[in-house]
Amino acid sequence: MKKLCSAALVLALCFAFCGAAAADGGIGAAVKCDDSSPVTEVSFVFVDEDENELQSITYDDVCWSDGRIIVRVEAGSITKVEETDGEIDGLEGLGSREVTFTWTGERNMEEVIKITVSGLASEIPTAPLTVSLSDAKAMLASCGIALGGELEILGGTLILTGTGRFELTVGEDGLYGELPQGTAIDGTGALELSCLLGSASSDFRIYAEAYRLSYSLSEGYRIEPATETHTVRFVDKSRTVTERTVPDGAAIGELPDGGEGFAGWAYNGELISESFTVTQDMLLTAVYSEPEPAEAAPEEPEEEEEETPEEVVYIDRSVFSALEAFGDWDDGSLRAALVGENSRGNENYGGSYWLGDYYVLSNCSRSSDEGTEGENTYVPIDELTHIVLFAGYGEEEISMRVSVGELEFDGRVFSLAEEAEPFLELDLGRYAYMQGRGGGIFAPEGNITRAEAAQLMLNCLTEESRASLSERPYFSDVLYSSWYYDAVTLMAGAGGIDARADGRFDPDTPITRAEFTALAMRALGAEPGYGVSFTDIYGHRYSGYISSAVALGVINGYGDGSFRPDAPITRAEAAKIMNRILRRSGQPRYITEYLDVPPSAWYYNEIQLATSPW
Repeated sequence: MKKLCSAALVLALCFAFCGAAAADGGIGAAVKCDDSSPVTEVSFVFVDEDENELQSITYDDVCWSDGRIIVRVEAGSITKVEETDGEIDGLEGLGSREVTFTWTGERNMEEVIKITVSGLASEIPTAPLTVSLSDAKAMLASCGIALGGELEILGGTLILTGTGRFELTVGEDGLYGELPQGTAIDGTGALELSCLLGSASSDFRIYAEAYRLSYSLSEGYRIEPATETHTVRFVDKSRTVTERTVPDGAAIGELPDGGEGFAGWAYNGELISESFTVTQDMLLTAVYSEPEPAEAAPEEPEEEEEETPEEVVYIDRSVFSALEAFGDWDDGSLRAALVGENSRGNENYGGSYWLGDYYVLSNCSRSSDEGTEGENTYVPIDELTHIVLFAGYGEEEISMRVSVGELEFDGRVFSLAEEAEPFLELDLGRYAYMQGRGGGIFAPEGNITRAEAAQLMLNCLTEESRASLSERPYFSDVLYSSWYYDAVTLMAGAGGIDARADGRFDPDTPITRAEFTALAMRALGAEPGYGVSFTDIYGHRYSGYISSAVALGVINGYGDGSFRPDAPITRAEAAKIMNRILRRSGQPRYITEYLDVPPSAWYYNEIQLATSPW
């Protein structure tokens, strides 16, 4: 990560070219010259004393003659101003945070002015910057760019006026980058997206009116569409033909063609036209007219077979969400089968299809008391044991069972049974929540990994709270077989502990003082505060939780007024925080002696409260 000064190397470039002054005099203000005035492109490149580039800003509408320029930084001091072409005169203010000078250049030249900034502070922390691929496509659609299934987003750049350009790289399901913490969200700038549409590559610029840049402590910076959009998927005979993103309240637009006998596209069983107004996500199914009946041939008598009236049941799309644990499937391959007692099943029975958000499943009419799964026998609903879901992943097909106990049935539609709302609640009972490291050692100055912290906090929740946790986000570095899988995924799914911006969890990395404080405050149910309590937490991702912990008497800083938020927390410090949120104090009833925990140490009683059923 490159160094940035102050909270974000905040720049003020105020132009008064051709004798005109910037109207607002604000950060990044620039004056456009009259149409008759020649203009040129000027890039201002800020570097530190070691020639490391800090920031670069380019203006393409600068008058080329006698322009008065004011450059200001909010940290360090400007010690040198150099140009590649043209001439700088009247340079004033070197050694301070603001310099002024005039510049004269040639018509239509490309000038670079290098500004050296000295005395910068240490590296400034950054916050994640993300935009989901679906939101990126939605913003393209809101700008009138026609999208199809062939569109691929290759990367992007967020341009913030007066601040700089910030690259976005494509990840598994979004675009990812970083912004300096404290970056102003002022609604000015643009988002550039590089796309591949078929075999042609194009760059699209989305201006600030079409997107919204927001910030939260838990997620960092996020780019989202300014206008709500909806995804419309076209499915023809269980195959996804295409999908598109449509702004809320807009017409659906031109509809794809179908095959022979195609009658149109239906939503909830009714045909729609190009003027249909989109107000929600939609799944459209192709409808075909029935062929003219051929002259019937004389029927040969058949042996009578026990018939049961054909039943139709609907399976809500939410039921198929159980397949998400396997990754991205081919949407057109989704199907389901009923399986009942006596191995009855209808896995291969035809006539099932998607209708909107429901999978319409035809329960075949041939009845049998015996057989094997997939034999296509009628399955009485009162004998149903489970539903099997099928999905294609590339050239492979997987299946997954969903038991009746996980489903609700209203006589017509199967849907997932509602789960209890997850919540975090601390168990204030008498139990030991920490242990020694073995051999009579506690290691009070040792670190706690992020995985150990998640397990520690999970162990301190009530039984009801643990039972309510079910969401399990995927992390590329957390294997299902690892000892901390449950703790990490359940605590992260409940919002107790955060992942990294790139989708990793870093389970073996020591947890910091700020991260552990945030984890403790979330488990306690405390909201982020607003007062800055220490000299080194301004603009920090977890400053709100640190302020709350101070107000509640959970933490203390150091004598110099600092908190050292990014330093690893020690086991003794973690015990002290846990004792405060678990309301443990006084002398424990049982004492466990450790060779490295002398009675004179400040943490002696804290460790006894943590390791004994106090």
